[in-house]
Amino acid sequence: MKFYLAPLLILSCSLIAVPDASEWNKPRNFHVAFEDQFTDQIKIIEIKNLAPSKAAEYSKNEAYWFELEPLNEKTNEQRISVSADGLATISLKDTYPNFPTQAHWINEKLIFIRVSWGRIVGTDLIFDTEKKEFIHREMVYDGTILYQQTRQALGRADPDGSGQ
Repeated sequence: MKFYLAPLLILSCSLIAVPDASEWNKPRNFHVAFEDQFTDQIKIIEIKNLAPSKAAEYSKNEAYWFELEPLNEKTNEQRISVSADGLATISLKDTYPNFPTQAHWINEKLIFIRVSWGRIVGTDLIFDTEKKEFIHREMVYDGTILYQQTRQALGRADPDGSGQ
């Protein structure tokens, strides 16, 4: 897969590696290395006491749980409370309210989290509940506009927008 450096005016004017979409059959998301500008928006806060509510999602072995709290619309902060060998809260600041944060168990101790920062950009995270740390972070971009612009530039634009 070819990668080109191109400016992408989503949240900043930084350069990211943009894939060559000329061979794509349909729009898709693409992933790039985690961008440090989002570091301050993702925090792990250890807490003392917290009991799960009925909304808590338990791991397959039911030893741990997490709870995705409702988005605070005033601050656009999303919190995820996590119980393992101790308690922690994951704070996601300045999230994009139109695309709710997603979280689900991967296995007995790992949680996959996808948070959106805008219409096109988000971050995929894998949180280890036992270590209370992220073991994976990467950016995810919606490639729909990239796909459409590439098709148009190659003279293969779809008049009906169906992607075919």
